[in-house]
Amino acid sequence: MSDEAVLSVVILLLYLVECSEWVGGRSVVFLRYHPRRWSVKKAGDLIRNARGGFVFANPLPPFGPMYLCQPWPLTLTAEAVCNYTAQNLTDDKRRVDSVRRVDYASIETLDARDRTLHVNGEPFHRFESRSQCLMFAAILRRIRGTAAAEREARIGRYIRWSLDPRIAGRRMQFGRAHSFELLFYDVLLFLAIFLYAPLVVFLFGIETTFLFLISGIYFVNLVALFFSFRAHASCHPQLRGERWGNLAKGLVFPPFSIRLYSKTARDLLCFFHPLAVARQVLDDEDYVLFLNRTVSDLRYPMVLGEVAPDVARDEEGFRALWLRVIDESPGLVDAAGSVAGEGVDALYAGEEGYYCPRCRGHFLVEAGSCPDCYGVELKACGGKSHGP
Repeated sequence: MSDEAVLSVVILLLYLVECSEWVGGRSVVFLRYHPRRWSVKKAGDLIRNARGGFVFANPLPPFGPMYLCQPWPLTLTAEAVCNYTAQNLTDDKRRVDSVRRVDYASIETLDARDRTLHVNGEPFHRFESRSQCLMFAAILRRIRGTAAAEREARIGRYIRWSLDPRIAGRRMQFGRAHSFELLFYDVLLFLAIFLYAPLVVFLFGIETTFLFLISGIYFVNLVALFFSFRAHASCHPQLRGERWGNLAKGLVFPPFSIRLYSKTARDLLCFFHPLAVARQVLDDEDYVLFLNRTVSDLRYPMVLGEVAPDVARDEEGFRALWLRVIDESPGLVDAAGSVAGEGVDALYAGEEGYYCPRCRGHFLVEAGSCPDCYGVELKACGGKSHGP
């Protein structure tokens, strides 16, 4: 194999590494492998640890961005905030640890340091991204500054906004409008590096074309970095460090710049519940399945450890609030006709054995709980509860 071929393979492999995104264990990823169909992904099982894993994004920039979001990682009530939630759309098996509940009256300072929210100077919760950390710090400051009698209503408004597919759609349109030029030059850079340059080297040799190719690729790269910097400043104005870091990486390794359109969009929807994003991007059939999954998760959460009684009470009430808002949101249930999860008993009415109301697994042997959905009690087919 010639030196030129080896160099091309190395650059391609490094680019494919850049297409792998690390995501948290409870994060939901929306991306496209097909130009007209969105897919829902979670942290991969091949390369991962207890906190998350890799998701391989589409390496072709015209297929658009990937969006990362998750159910709210905090439980909010009118009296306190807790860094624990049982919402778990990805069936992440990480056990509960370091659960903290803080009354608003005892909060003196709220600081977002990188991805970690500090309450009264102590680490409280580590978020998926700095954008999400800054957002929840702002939400908690507003709730803390609200009169106690009005806090529940304010929390309900935030939940409704997080579940509103129209607001999520406008946010997506905002990102696309500010990243249109970036996408164009990312596609141009992709073609220059992986199509035009190898073809020119093959026809004329690298000795006579090296300076011409390098100058052309870096020119396109600099233009792409300029539009990336501008788009990132519009979409994430508070993330200066990330912006300058992307610029430095793009200057050193131009193929990295091809991924900047996707990286700019990655945390654009971190405020929104995955259900709102799913309503925007999935077709009706896939959306109904996702809606069923979301409602089943809210009604029958996995039990991954014991928590204090006051934390469990707050978390159960918070999940009930999410269910109520979903039930009152026509934009979320139109595709299904009603809130999902109502027909599970009828699904197994004529069957023998037991089933899990969360994952809908069917069991012919008696068991107290589903082995895949920790702590979720099985039901007898026909709707009767079954104990161990």
